Amino acid sequence: MDESNIVILGAEKVGKSAIAQQFVSRTFPAKHRKTKEDYYTTTANLPGGCQLSVDLVDTSGTEKRQRMREYRTQHADGYVVVYAVDDAKSFARALKICLRIEMIRGSDRPPIVLVGNKSDSNRVVPTHTASKVATDTLHCSHVECSAMNIEDVDHIFGTLLMAMNSRRKQRLDSTGSEC
Repeated sequence: MDESNIVILGAEKVGKSAIAQQFVSRTFPAKHRKTKEDYYTTTANLPGGCQLSVDLVDTSGTEKRQRMREYRTQHADGYVVVYAVDDAKSFARALKICLRIEMIRGSDRPPIVLVGNKSDSNRVVPTHTASKVATDTLHCSHVECSAMNIEDVDHIFGTLLMAMNSRRKQRLDSTGSEC
């Protein structure tokens, strides 16, 4: 079974941990707690019957842990960069994170999904703006979700895993790998 490492990045209190927990165990945290760095493992089924072991790294949103986030950024197979649709500052921070990933990884940049969480809240970041920036500027996918209501959480990871698998196939065609 192939393995993939996904790093979840974003500002504090945008729902990174909630998204990870909903994807892995279908649970929503009862209350917010600061994350230093949490790890989750799950198995994902891809079209064609392929299974993939997925390791998620849920990073801290604080500036204090910048060095650890940079290390994780250098070694990830894919990224989920989260902002809250009810927080314009978190959107600006997510854009900076995406640009930082691009700077660190260069032309070898793995797939990114820009995620607008809290779609069930009062919106200040318009969907069309975020989608346009994701497509035109960041060259990545954009998905909105509500981790609290488990809306489109699977879509985030499905989108990312398919992009990662496509990239992996392009790189491994000569090995005869089926996944």
